[in-house]
Amino acid sequence: MRVLRPSSWALLPRLLLVALVGLAGCEQPPVDELRFRVGYPDIPSTLLLYVAQDHRLFAAEHLKVETKVFPTGREALAATIAGELDASVVYSTPLVLAAMQGED
Repeated sequence: MRVLRPSSWALLPRLLLVALVGLAGCEQPPVDELRFRVGYPDIPSTLLLYVAQDHRLFAAEHLKVETKVFPTGREALAATIAGELDASVVYSTPLVLAAMQGED
């Protein structure tokens, strides 16, 4: 069995120090913020969007959420289909009607 001599033990803290200094120099790359546009009618079921914005929950996840309120879900869906929004909050009726008309 090999026993480490005191000089070997003296080298260990130096190696740890070099490793820590090397790690301290490593930086996290900047996180890109993802932009997301969402439209919705001003109805009670969209309350969670307001809560998330007020508490900055989107920003904590590096999301830049741009919201736009529409009078109806049908208008929000039309803006999404036109490419003005990334998503919209609607009830099933406007969605089904758009699908029946061949919209993607």
